[in-house]
Amino acid sequence: MSQVTQSQFYANLKKYYTFYTGGFITFVIIVGILEQLGVPNKVLGYMFLFATILLYAGIGFMSKTAEVAEY
Repeated sequence: MSQVTQSQFYANLKKYYTFYTGGFITFVIIVGILEQLGVPNKVLGYMFLFATILLYAGIGFMSKTAEVAEY
């Protein structure tokens, strides 16, 4: 069974944080633009809910394990 080294772990962790941060910044910019265009707050609230779920689902998908030893 392959073991993840410390450097591989930190490289993956950096990838996850970059994905999260980039997704969050992009989302904030999009919501700001939509708010300026007059999109109702209720729609923006639903967008925030679904975007948060999708962002965390993406992180979960990226960090899935393939080996029992990784648990």
